[in-house]
Amino acid sequence: MANYKKASVVVLANATGTQTLTNAGSGVRLQWTETSDLTNYAQAATHLTNHKFTAPYTGVYQLTVSLYFGSSVTLTAGFISVVLNNNLASGIILANGAVASGQVQNVTRVFRLSKGDTVDIYASQTSGANQTPDTVNTTLSIIRVGTAS
Repeated sequence: MANYKKASVVVLANATGTQTLTNAGSGVRLQWTETSDLTNYAQAATHLTNHKFTAPYTGVYQLTVSLYFGSSVTLTAGFISVVLNNNLASGIILANGAVASGQVQNVTRVFRLSKGDTVDIYASQTSGANQTPDTVNTTLSIIRVGTAS
C-alpha cells in the first residue's frame, strides 16, 4: 500500500463552454478546464495539458465523464469515446445510441494505462440542434485506483 500512496492521481475538470457538438456530427474532441489535479495525496500537479490527460504512472485509472446539455434537451443518439495515444483506431466507445437518451450522457470505465499514455475524450449527439455542454455539470474525473500488475 505504501507504493500506491506515493503514486496517487486525482484529476477533476469541467467543460470549457467554448465548444459545440454539431447535431448528428461525427464527434468533437472535448475541451476541459482543470478544477483539481492532485498527485501523491494533495501535491498539486498538472496532468491535463491542452485538454489531454497524460498518465504520470503506469496503473489502473477510472475515467468518468458526465456530459450535460440542459433540462430541455432530449438526445436520441450519441457517443462518448476515449482515444488513446492519439490513435483514433484505438478509440473505445463508452456510450452509444440509446444509452445516451435524455439530456445527459454518463459513462465510467476502468483502463490500464502505461506511464506517458495520453487520453482524449470525444463526443457526439443527436438532438435536432447543435448543443453546447453545460460548463458546471459537464465533468471529467480521472482517478488512479491501483497499480498495474
